Amino acid sequence: MKKIITLLFTIILLTACSETTNNDYKFSGESEHWEAEYAYKGTEKWGGKDGRETYSNEDSYEFILKYKDSLEELSSLQKLEYSYEADSSRGDSTEEFTEPPSSVTYRGN
Repeated sequence: MKKIITLLFTIILLTACSETTNNDYKFSGESEHWEAEYAYKGTEKWGGKDGRETYSNEDSYEFILKYKDSLEELSSLQKLEYSYEADSSRGDSTEEFTEPPSSVTYRGN
């Protein structure tokens, strides 16, 4: 009986010490001519090993900027600059065009 209680306690303790949190967020916004989306995915793992608390994480994000009107309207575009800021990341990009753009969507990560 004592062995069973010890085994159950150990299983409960190991289960309680290991925790995984998945984060999946999407934020979007728009103006008259542009729409943007920021997508974040992350995993946090808490646990224990050899009597020590462990932590690991993995994350990724993507920023998508899309022109809402036709590609022809961007034909005179020579330079595109944009920036974004979030709690855990920020980014900016400058793209110069020697020829008319071939897409209305721009990605940053």
